[in-house]
Amino acid sequence: MDMPKVSIIGAGMVGGAAAQAIATRGLADVVLVDVLGDQTKGKGVDLAQSMAAVGVDTSVVGTDDFSQIKGSEIVVITAGKPRQPDMTREDLIDVNCKILKSVCEQVKQYAPDAIIIPVSNPLDLITAAAARYLDVDKKKILGMGGQLDCLRFAQKIKKRIKVSYKDIQTTVVGMHGKDMVPLPEYSTIKGITLPDMLSPQEIEDVVEETKNGGAEIVDLLKSGSAYYAPGESIRIMVEAILTDSHKIVCSCVFSEDDGVFLGRPVMLGKEGVHKIVTLKLNDDDDKKSFTSAIATVKELAKEII
Repeated sequence: MDMPKVSIIGAGMVGGAAAQAIATRGLADVVLVDVLGDQTKGKGVDLAQSMAAVGVDTSVVGTDDFSQIKGSEIVVITAGKPRQPDMTREDLIDVNCKILKSVCEQVKQYAPDAIIIPVSNPLDLITAAAARYLDVDKKKILGMGGQLDCLRFAQKIKKRIKVSYKDIQTTVVGMHGKDMVPLPEYSTIKGITLPDMLSPQEIEDVVEETKNGGAEIVDLLKSGSAYYAPGESIRIMVEAILTDSHKIVCSCVFSEDDGVFLGRPVMLGKEGVHKIVTLKLNDDDDKKSFTSAIATVKELAKEII
């Protein structure tokens, strides 16, 4: 039985983690593409050999030949410069847009029908840039950021409430970065909303820790940024799309209502965005933060080259 194909452009730490997560679950054959040549091929061979350990018959190939992405159902774009200490995601706009533009030319040539998952930072701007460079149905462009923020929100909650991750559901909207908007009223523990489980001060602390979750890792690593949790976040999105599950995943997608790519809960399926879930934000601060994020993304989008 033929498996679907997922291509990951960028064989760094995030790309490698995503490839491993997708392949070991038997979701798809994986093509890992990077300009590094033999290093990429070596990583592909290593990952392919690891499939024997888990008994999964997925194929993993590392290559510098972009033509091998032909026929991909999904193309994940992780290529780009990672954030360093004292850098904001916005500092990366110019360099990563240039890299993205080159990648998109290859995608248009070899995988024009694929659903695209941009991952590089600044995520919201890179996702908007991908839509501009590719000129495809915006439902097929889904940035990975919100799902990662949801994982970080869950981890910070678990540190305070010793419950199973299986019982924690989190929702984060807005920009991927310090201006994200974690939503306690739409985050639950076994169906019980967070305000019923934590004090206002504890919620404020958890929200702030979540907002700084990526920067914390960058500061500790000294060079580079997170990759395990981003890899799993990509896998969650890929699985929802390939299985046409309509799973609700927080993703950076385009809404006609506000005209920008921004993090929101969406149902994912084989066509990409099946439906955007519209939330009623009752907290005034959350409303202001989300409205501010719309304005910020619109302004920053002017810098896309």
